[in-house]
Amino acid sequence: MDAKVKIKYADGSEQVQKYGSQSKYDKANTVQFKMKLNKKTDSDILAWLEQQPSKQGAIKALIRQAINEVNK
Repeated sequence: MDAKVKIKYADGSEQVQKYGSQSKYDKANTVQFKMKLNKKTDSDILAWLEQQPSKQGAIKALIRQAINEVNK
């Protein structure tokens, strides 16, 4: 059984750290990218993202749409 550690911060937020098989799977099979958006100049993007039920799903759909347009 894999252990999980829950960390509670002063602001009330929590973070769960994964161990064992999940960490091993993530390292072997996943990649993370980070975006930094400006609240003033990217407000249109931020507003649109806030309306999406799945931000990751919405971004993936847009990327796949762009790939399909390029490959036509």
